[in-house]
Amino acid sequence: MPSNPSAKAVARTPDESAFLAWQAEAATELERLHGIAAGAIPDRVWINLYVRGLSEREAADRAEVYHRKMLPAGERWRKAKG
Repeated sequence: MPSNPSAKAVARTPDESAFLAWQAEAATELERLHGIAAGAIPDRVWINLYVRGLSEREAADRAEVYHRKMLPAGERWRKAKG
């Protein structure tokens, strides 16, 4: 019977665990500082910021800039009313 890798528990390496902890903290900072959900930022962006050695706060700030650049031109600098 062939094994199904998706059915097995995935063992995390120490590096991967460190990244996931860093990403969770950076996502919390992104939500707290800028009101942006972490799901709005692609994994490739998080990985790039982690590899650069940025702190969670710096990564949240850079992720906010990435998110703003992905918005349509009219919405980039518009502040939410309220």
